[in-house]
Amino acid sequence: MEAVKIANAEFLLDLTVDLNSLIGYEDKGLSLTMSQKMRIAIVRAIVADPKVILIDQSDAALDFKSQAQVNKAIDNLLAHARAKNITVVMATNNLRRVEKADRVLYI
Repeated sequence: MEAVKIANAEFLLDLTVDLNSLIGYEDKGLSLTMSQKMRIAIVRAIVADPKVILIDQSDAALDFKSQAQVNKAIDNLLAHARAKNITVVMATNNLRRVEKADRVLYI
């Protein structure tokens, strides 16, 4: 439940399935937006308790509202990662993302 909250994925609690269910199968009547898929990926990363999390272009191909939802989830993830000493490596073109980074590598 903590991972769901950190990832701004409370929509999972409103589904008619539980957190162990398979979701995302459009032919079975349950499809997910790209924003929801990204936030579920963040939940999975938190639950896995890794030492490193890789994020690549997290806000690509999202509308403004979806970007805001994913950005909130990433902000929460970064705070969680700092508290748990998890390294987050993020590739982005979004300057808003890098202003919160401890280190920035320009390529």
